[in-house]
Amino acid sequence: RGREFNDRDIDFMLDSRHTAAKARKRGHYGKGPKPFTEQDREMFQHKLTKLLKDLQENV
Repeated sequence: RGREFNDRDIDFMLDSRHTAAKARKRGHYGKGPKPFTEQDREMFQHKLTKLLKDLQENV
């Protein structure tokens, strides 16, 4: 959860998404993600803040 997208991994991630979409079309459904927890929310906020700060410093 909370993976950062980058140029190195994007092709694999898009391929995985496409494969999962094809499986869903055939009627194969997974359980789905677990509910978003407070810890997940805090980690997201931390990573987003860091990303924005890094981008701001590089401008």
